[in-house]
Order: sequence, then structure tokens, then C-alpha cells
Amino acid sequence: MMEKNKKAVIQQQRNSYKTYSKAYDAIYNMVLLDEKINYYTVADKAGVSRSYLYQHEALSDMIQTFSTLQKTDSSPSALKEEYDKARKRLEDAKERLHKAKEEYNKL
Repeated sequence: MMEKNKKAVIQQQRNSYKTYSKAYDAIYNMVLLDEKINYYTVADKAGVSRSYLYQHEALSDMIQTFSTLQKTDSSPSALKEEYDKARKRLEDAKERLHKAKEEYNKL
């Protein structure tokens, strides 16, 4: 009897792991493919319920994080564009500093 219960527990753990892995893999693939990420799309892609996603804090956090990033357009091309803008501002600031030092040295 104990052996039967032990096997049932092990099988339940395997099923739980498989379900969690399906959800995690769905999120991962959706990020790679730059697909829209929210509870509905992930649940649909993974074949799990939205309540399952809400109940698992790590999955829920991932969905919220990636959803927010998508809203702020943090795609690789957008991040590169922001980086280039920041680099240009830094170069401009260095140039202004250099000119200010030259003017100061003339005094």
C-alpha cells in the first residue's frame, strides 16, 4: 500500500514539473520570438490555465516583467537606439567640457 502511494506521489511530482516546464518554455520561446506576453497568451501557448500562472509566483513575475518591458519597447533594437542616443549625449557633454576647459585656460 505504501509503495502504491509513493508511486502516485512521484507521478504527481513529474506531472507538476512537466506542466511548470511547459509554461516556462512557452514564456521563453515567446520572448525569443518577440511575441506579445500576457497571462492569456502564455496560458494559451502553454496549454495551462491562467489561474495556474497566477498561482506560481515565479511564472507570474516573469509574465509581469516581460509584459512591462514590451510596453516600454525594450526590444533589442530599441535598446540599441537608446544606447546610441546616450552615447551621443555623452560625446556632446565631453566636447562642451573640453571647450569650457580651453576657455578657462585662456583666462
